[in-house]
Amino acid sequence: MIDSQKVSNVYIKGLPAQDVSVYKVSPLPRKISQVTLSGSSPYTLTFTDTIAPGDSYIALSASKIKTPLLWGIREFGDLRNTNRQADYLLITHKRFWNTAQSYVSTIGSTYGLTTKVVDIDEIYDHFGYGYPTAESIREFIKSTTRWNSPIPAYLLLGR
Repeated sequence: MIDSQKVSNVYIKGLPAQDVSVYKVSPLPRKISQVTLSGSSPYTLTFTDTIAPGDSYIALSASKIKTPLLWGIREFGDLRNTNRQADYLLITHKRFWNTAQSYVSTIGSTYGLTTKVVDIDEIYDHFGYGYPTAESIREFIKSTTRWNSPIPAYLLLGR
C-alpha cells in the first residue's frame, strides 16, 4: 500500500506482447500516454505517475480494446424553433407516424385546423438530453407557447 501521494516510476513486468496500453482506472480514468517498453518477451513497461492510496491501473493488449459501434449519426430537427405553428398538436412514437399523420390530416381538413405531428424521441432528445421523462414533454409543451400564431389549443399524446 502507498502511504502518501507522490510521483513514482511504475514498472509492469512479464508482459507477453508489445502492443500494450495502460490506463489509470481510479480515482479518475485516463490513458497513460508516456510509457516505455523494454526488453524482449516477456516485456517490461515503465511509466511515471502521481500515485496515491487507492490508485489502480490496467494494462491491456490492443487486441483486447474494443471499438464502439456507431449505429449512425443522429440528425436533430429544431423543436425549439419559434417559427412553427399549429392549432392541433399530436405527440407520438415513430412506429405510429403514418397513422398519426393520417389522423391529423383528417382533423385538419374536417375542422380547418393547422396540425403538427411530433416524434416523442425528438422531444426526449431536445428537452431531456435523450432521457424519456415527463419533464421533457412538459418543457416541449411550454416551448410551444412561443410559437408563431396559432399556438396549439389541442394536444393529443398518441400511442
